[in-house]
Parts: sequence; structure tokens; C-alpha cells
Amino acid sequence: MSCIEQIKAEQKKLADELEGEMLKERVNVLTKMKEDIKLFGFKTSDFKGVLAFLTKPHTHLPILAALVD
Repeated sequence: MSCIEQIKAEQKKLADELEGEMLKERVNVLTKMKEDIKLFGFKTSDFKGVLAFLTKPHTHLPILAALVD
């Protein structure tokens, strides 16, 4: 096996490992978020549309520009 093939095999192994760890970490993050929401007294309706708004590409740029000015 050439050096390039070894590196590619290692990259694939690490990418698979990263994906698994990201899924595990996602569960931890969501759990912490739920705890924080309860701790500070937020309701899910307080966040209605916020996450959808932030995931649309470049929709937040005019707002950020207004905040900087």
C-alpha cells in the first residue's frame, strides 16, 4: 500500500469516527440546552422562527450590519 493510500484510509477512518463522536456530542449539547432553557424560564415559543431565520444563508447580514453601524 502506498503512502497516499494509507493516508486516504486513515482519513476515511477518522471521518467515520468524527461523525460518530459528533452524534454523541449533539445529544449532550441538546440536553444541556434543554436544562438551560428550563433554568432561565424560557419557553419553546420564545424561540419560534429564530433557528429557521439563522439557518437561511445571508438573511442575518443586514441585521448584523445595522448593529455594527
